[in-house]
Formats: sequence, structure tokens, C-alpha cells
Amino acid sequence: MADHLKTRYRITAHDQAEAEALAERISLEQSAELPKGALEKLPHTVPVGKIRGIHPDDAGYFILEMDWPAALFGQDRLQLLNVLFGNISLLPGIRLEFVEWSSAAGLFPGPAQGISGIRQQLNIYDRPLSCAALKPIGLTADELADRVRQFARGGFDIIKDDHGLADQPSAPFSERFEKCSLAAAEAEQLRGRPVIYAPNVTASPETLPKRLELCRKAGLRMVMISPHLTGPDSLSLPGRYGLGVMAHPAFSGTMVLKRNSGLAPHVLYGEVWRALGADGVIYPNAGGRFVLSPDDCKAINQSARNPDLPWNPSWPVPGGGMQRDTIHEWTARYGKDTIFLIGGSLYEAPEGIEQASAKFTEALHQT
Repeated sequence: MADHLKTRYRITAHDQAEAEALAERISLEQSAELPKGALEKLPHTVPVGKIRGIHPDDAGYFILEMDWPAALFGQDRLQLLNVLFGNISLLPGIRLEFVEWSSAAGLFPGPAQGISGIRQQLNIYDRPLSCAALKPIGLTADELADRVRQFARGGFDIIKDDHGLADQPSAPFSERFEKCSLAAAEAEQLRGRPVIYAPNVTASPETLPKRLELCRKAGLRMVMISPHLTGPDSLSLPGRYGLGVMAHPAFSGTMVLKRNSGLAPHVLYGEVWRALGADGVIYPNAGGRFVLSPDDCKAINQSARNPDLPWNPSWPVPGGGMQRDTIHEWTARYGKDTIFLIGGSLYEAPEGIEQASAKFTEALHQT
């Protein structure tokens, strides 16, 4: 591992002097967390962020290039994330936009399966993948299992729980898991090719490993976790059970939506999640019911699959309002190494879930 980690931030300041003052505050806040005067009284030096440069950009912000000494985080990947954006996440006008991950590659597991592993599971190598979301809350486990069958008969590759399906009385996790897993296995046998059922295993630290063990014993291939509910490092757990994992963005939105604060979407979804172990990164697609821009989505896709990063590439999984009649447009834009997540537009189709799924599948296979 290198002796420092290179990063870049976009910061908000009125002039160069204010930008330099904020840069110094970032350097100290994310390291010693003491005033400069207090550091000068210490009998020895302590590691702090090294400012490599500050310059204005064309959008009216300033670009801060900062090196973080490896002594600040050692072999602890969560402390590394804390150094990148810990206390300064509580300050306005600071946005993390770049991390030189190769300097700390060994601290992160990366995807256990990634694009090639999931393709091998499904024996599909020449096209994008499809993913349907089971919903809504309030259906029974039997009703959700029936929807698994309909989506599978319609040709979907992956069928996942909606992130809102947890352990509700209407469909408790253990019952839903059992019935939906069985429905997927039956559908796989009938149609003669694999189908992945990915239950939502998001849970407390005590419960999550138990759910992963259930999935392992049942022979499942993939699960879904909302890492901003379970904790980021939970994405590293499924791989230890031989499971792939899709990361869901619930509870993360305020970290990525502002142009002058938080993390750039491609850094959080395409890089941090990938580094921690996400085989698929679900994000709200442009043109849907959320607000990421086309450029944001393009950057997420590139980061998730970037061959220059030191881990297996992840699947971008655009969702959040994907429409079945625009799939040709999105496949042309995003490419074959994409999982297209769709839900609502299939549920509202007058012909029903199975026939609507078959039409979507046919359109996807023609791209």
C-alpha cells in the first residue's frame, strides 16, 4: 500500500483565500481534529492531510487536491472511509469527487462474483440482464411467490424483493423466503434455464448473518442489502457465504443529490459500494421518478465497470421508473453489461405481469 491516498474535492468559497482556509480546515478536521496551534505544541509531528493544490473551476467552485497519509487509517477500511468524508460530511460546501483507490486496494474485498460471475451463474454472455422487483408491501408470501412464477415465466433473469419487503406480518421474512425460493426453483426447472431469486436480507447485525446462512443452505445465488441501513461493510458479508449481492440506495439519497456537498454519485455507488463488495449497484435512473442526471448515470456505469480499478467490475443496475417501452434506448446507451431493473410499468400493464414480462424480455433480447 502506498504511503498516502490521493483525493479530490469540490469546495465552495468566495475567493482563493477562503478556499485555502477551508482546505486547511478539511486537512485538520479529517486527521488530528485539533486546531493548528494545538498541533504546534506537540513534541512530535502527527499525520494530517497534505494539500497538493487549490484552483477554481469553470462552474464557480474550487478544486481541492488532498493527499491523506496512510498512517491515518492503517489497515482499517472503515477508518479510510471516515478519513475521506467523516466529520466534513457535517459541513456545507464540500463534495468528494475522486479517490485514487489503487493506493488502498488491498483493504477492500471488491465483488466476489461481479459481472463475469453472475453471467456464469446464469449462463448468459451476450446481452444485458433483466431484473424484476417483487412488490408491494401488504401481499402475502403466497401472493409474492405467485408473482415470482409470473415474472419467471415471462423470462426474467433475476427477481428480487423490493427493498420495502422486510419482516412484515403480511409476509414474514422466513415464510416469504421459503415460498419465493421454492417458486423460483420450480420455475427454473420448468423453463430449463436459471432464474435468480434475490431476497432482501437487510437486517440488524444479529439477524443478517442468520439470513445469509439460510440463503446459502437453500442454494440461492444472490441477495439484496441496503448498506446505508445495515452499515457499509455489510456488503462484504454475502461473498463469505458464496452469495452475490446487489446494493440498494435506500437512505443514501442526501449524500449524492447536491452538486456542492456529499459524494459524487459515481464515487458512492460505482466505487465505494464496488470496493466493499457489491456485485450489482442499484441506482435511480435518469428520466424516472428520481433526479440523477444522464451524466451522473453514465459516470456510475463507467465507475462500476472501470477496468482500471483494482477489483472485479460490478453490474450497474438502473431502476426507479424504468419503462418497458424504452428498453431499446437504454440498452443502446448503457451497453450489454447492465442489469435493467423494472417494476411499476409491468404491474400496470393491462395484459398482466406474465405477458408484459414476456414482451419486455423479447425487446431486451433483440437489443
